[in-house]
Amino acid sequence: MPKYNLADVKLGTLMDDPEALAIIEKHVPELQKLPMLSMAKKMSFNAVVGMASGQLGKSAVEAMREELGSL
Repeated sequence: MPKYNLADVKLGTLMDDPEALAIIEKHVPELQKLPMLSMAKKMSFNAVVGMASGQLGKSAVEAMREELGSL
C-alpha cells in the first residue's frame, strides 16, 4: 500500500517528506520559486497537478505519480 493517497494528501505534506520532495523537485525543479506555492501547499497533490498539467506535461505527471506511489 502506498504511503500517500495522492487524491487527498496536501502538497505541503509531501514537501515536508524529504523523499517525496526530492521526487517532486526532480520533475518540477522550479517548485520552490513558484509564486502561488503557499496556496498550492494547502491543496491536494491531484488538484495541484490538475491545475498545472498543461505546464508539467503528461509524462512528468505520470512519473511523479509512479515514484510517489512507490514510497
